[in-house]
Order: sequence, then C-alpha cells, then structure tokens
Amino acid sequence: GLGKNCQLEGINIPVKVRSFDTFRQLCETQDDRLIKDCLKSSVTRTIHRTFPLPTPRDFWCLGKCIALSQCIWQLGFTFRQLHSEHLLMLCNAIKSVENSQGQIKELNLSLNELDIEGLNHLFNLPPHCLSTLELINLRGNHLYVLPIPQRSVLSRLQRFYFHDNEIVYNGHRPLIQALKNEAKVIRHVSFSNLSREECALL
Repeated sequence: GLGKNCQLEGINIPVKVRSFDTFRQLCETQDDRLIKDCLKSSVTRTIHRTFPLPTPRDFWCLGKCIALSQCIWQLGFTFRQLHSEHLLMLCNAIKSVENSQGQIKELNLSLNELDIEGLNHLFNLPPHCLSTLELINLRGNHLYVLPIPQRSVLSRLQRFYFHDNEIVYNGHRPLIQALKNEAKVIRHVSFSNLSREECALL
C-alpha cells in the first residue's frame, strides 16, 4: 500500500502522467490528507496518451485528486473512447470535495464520443476549477449543440477547437457570440460548416 506518507513510501507522481494507476492507489486509501500531501506542490501536471483506455472509475479517481491538489492540470484525452459517464464521474468527484483548489489549464477531449450531456456536467464545475482554462479542444465528438460556458470559463481562454462535430448549418452563432463577447484573449478558434453570416462574426 501507499502507507500514510508519500515520501516515506517513496511515491513519486511525475509531472507527465500516462497511467491512472497512482490515482487509483491514492483513492483506494480513502485518506484525503495523504492525497493532499502527495499533490501539494503547485506544479503543472500533464496527463497525456494514457494507457490502457480509462474507465469512468478512473475519472472519479482523477477528479478526486484534482480537487485535493494544489496543482494546475493539463488534461489530454484524444481518442480515448470517452463518453458522458466519464465526465459525470470526474465532475462529481471534484464537487465532492469542499474548498477544492485544483485548476485545469488545458482540456483536450478531441475524437471521443461526448455529447451535450457530458459537456453540461463539465461546464457546471465550480468556477475556480475552470477559470484558468487556456485551451479547450472538443474536435470530432457527437455534439449537435454546445452549452454556453460560464463567463469565468472563457476569461483566459486562448485556443478553442470545435470542428468536425455535428452542429447544424448556422447553429454556431450563440457560441461564436459568447466567445467574441467574453473570451478577450482568445487567439485561435476552429469550426466546421459555418454559414457566411457566422464567418462574418469571427
């Protein structure tokens, strides 16, 4: 087991993570103080190209660790067969921790199986958790519409990728308008199948 002290047990959580094993082990201790101790440094941690494919339970463990940490997280889950239950578990775990401190800087969910339900869960996270977001990549999911994020989600957003989804023709207007009004530092956006009127808004 991990014992009661990460350092005594020689636990080393790398800043670049490609497996959920450590997060699962931490959650299995059911010791919030231990998790906080392991993730107390204010470093940026990157999760990218995880293997094997994550389960919803893995996302619960990740959410718990994010909420109990003082880290900034860059989450990359391209082509990981994610669906709404993954995001529901992630968000419920984060919300289960009072006074959570972890923040998300990058969120890459491209080429998955996400729909509007999953994004509703995500954008209803506590504002502090998403107020540091600089990148959102939702390319190539099953999104017919996109909920308009809270103003705090867009405040630092620099890159937003939404092409290759299933938005109806001329259906991007509310989202484009929200980005134009609230995302003051945005630099790059991508959409597919825009109408001439929507192009004029960009």
